[in-house]
Amino acid sequence: EYNTLAMWIVMIYQVWEQQVRRFLYEEMNQTWKLELKSFCSRGLKDIIQMFKEHNVDVESYSIWSQITELSLLCNTLKHGDGRSAQKLKNDYPKYFQFDHIRDLDLMGLYNTTLLEKVINIEDDDFKRLGNALIEFWSMLPERMYSDELDEYEES
Repeated sequence: EYNTLAMWIVMIYQVWEQQVRRFLYEEMNQTWKLELKSFCSRGLKDIIQMFKEHNVDVESYSIWSQITELSLLCNTLKHGDGRSAQKLKNDYPKYFQFDHIRDLDLMGLYNTTLLEKVINIEDDDFKRLGNALIEFWSMLPERMYSDELDEYEES
C-alpha cells in the first residue's frame, strides 16, 4: 500500500508540473520561439517566474503551500535524502513521525524512500494535495498578459 501511495504522489505532481509547463510553453511560444528542452527546466522556480512575467502571482494562491509541500514530497520520494528532504523534514515533520517509532531516521536506516515505508504518507494527504492541484487550474485568471509583450508590440 505504501509503495502504491508513494508512487501516486510522485505521479500526480509530475503530471501537474508537465501540464503547467506545456500550458506556459504553448501560450508563450505563440509569440516567442522557445526551446522546449530548457523551458521551465528548474521546476517550480521557473513556473513561478513565468507566471510572474505574466502578472500572475501563483505564490499568493491559498493552495500554493500545498503545491510546495507536494513538490518537496515528490522530490524526496524520487531522490531520497537531500535538499528537498531536509526542507520537508523542517517544514512538514509529520511525514517523518510514526507512532511506533520515535527519533529514528528511517530514510537513513534503510537508504530508500520507495522500498520501505520511511515517509508517513496517508490517503488523506494524497486527496488533499491532489485537490490542491485541481484547484490551481480554477484559480488561474481567464486572461494573463505580459508587460514584455506590450513592449514587443510597441516597437
